[in-house]
Amino acid sequence: MRRRRGGFTLMEAVFAMGLGLIVLAAGYSAYFSVTRAEDVERRREMLTTAAQSAMERIKGDIRASSAATASGSTLVVKTSDGIVTYRNRADGAGIERISGRGRSVFKGAIASFARDGAGVDVSVRVDAKVHGRVIRVDLDCFVVPRNR
Repeated sequence: MRRRRGGFTLMEAVFAMGLGLIVLAAGYSAYFSVTRAEDVERRREMLTTAAQSAMERIKGDIRASSAATASGSTLVVKTSDGIVTYRNRADGAGIERISGRGRSVFKGAIASFARDGAGVDVSVRVDAKVHGRVIRVDLDCFVVPRNR
């Protein structure tokens, strides 16, 4: 019988390295999976905030108005400060708010408006593509002018 010296055989070393590579690959995959999920969630929060911001401003203007005209992608409200118009930008880059005080844009959002009885149906949508996944946030509400 041959006496064995300390150390590893070539087969043991190859097996240990292979096992180590499998563990590293699993760790790498798990890390990037978690990182992507965080990116998607962060982007979803940003989109939700953008949609809520646009919706709150539109709702505020409608509630403060004495009259509102809505059709498709255009909303015109008459407020004590003058006439405010909302419309989707032609390039699809957002909702444009035009008033006597100037213009502002809610970037990345798209709106649709419909007059319904005493109020206005408002829909705001924002979407983006992150890591090959499409994230979409839709907000809908019905708003009645208070200053009638």
